Amino acid sequence: MRTRNSIMMLASILSLWAIATIATPANAAVVLYDIDFGTPPHTVGSPPATGGGPPPRDTVTSINFGNPTVVSSLGTLTDQPLEFDSFDGGDQVELDLSDLPLFDFYTTEVEVLIETRTAGGRFVILHDTTQIRNIEFIDGVISVFVPGVTDPLPGTPIGNYTPGVPILVRAEIDLAADNWEVFLDNILAHSGSFGGATEIVMVRFSTDVVPLPPGTGTLAGIDNVIITGVAPTPARIRCSPRRWRTPPETRRRSWPSATWTGSTDPTSSSRTGSVMTSRCT
Repeated sequence: MRTRNSIMMLASILSLWAIATIATPANAAVVLYDIDFGTPPHTVGSPPATGGGPPPRDTVTSINFGNPTVVSSLGTLTDQPLEFDSFDGGDQVELDLSDLPLFDFYTTEVEVLIETRTAGGRFVILHDTTQIRNIEFIDGVISVFVPGVTDPLPGTPIGNYTPGVPILVRAEIDLAADNWEVFLDNILAHSGSFGGATEIVMVRFSTDVVPLPPGTGTLAGIDNVIITGVAPTPARIRCSPRRWRTPPETRRRSWPSATWTGSTDPTSSSRTGSVMTSRCT
């Protein structure tokens, strides 16, 4: 009869083996994240639950800063969304992909609501490679930013949003073809280069990081976050977990610039701060 520790160790090994050996038939999608902020595991009035494990995951990986809160409703998002508020200093959550197999094609989908009480500020969906690729919500305009392609920030306008009206945002990212398409309420709004990225490390949802003038800020909500990976061949396996040259506290308080730095200024091109090492040696 195995001891409790032996059983727990075996379970951990089997779990890691399951993640490392995911293989998909041709053009089959693997759901990596499916988060509706429902109870359980999330609780109204509290930050979202965090965690990891094999896909599909129903929690965020981490809260990088601020106090994002699961609420019963936010305007017309009435099915327990996650609220972000930059009036009190800003909020950000992270969905890590670096500990999952690599795919050639990803989709990210989320319902976004910019609340009517928003006064200035921004809300951003960040697709992190070794550089950021953003979908930006600022002053009624939705823009996409890819460094070297749609400079400068906030990038190329692709559509509009109405405060108080939720919008379904879906990005279809073909790394092999170096192309991404962004759909707003299922209508193609943008198609263009993804800047030559070969992997996506994480997806983040964030309000402003830099302090805003008193009385200004963004109040936003998200719900029904779905991230999938599609591989025409068996999913590629990452060589090793990512390592950071600066403490996690520094990384998580940072908004990477176009050159993946620790600067809190999202328009910065400084090469100081958190730098990511190569995943393979």
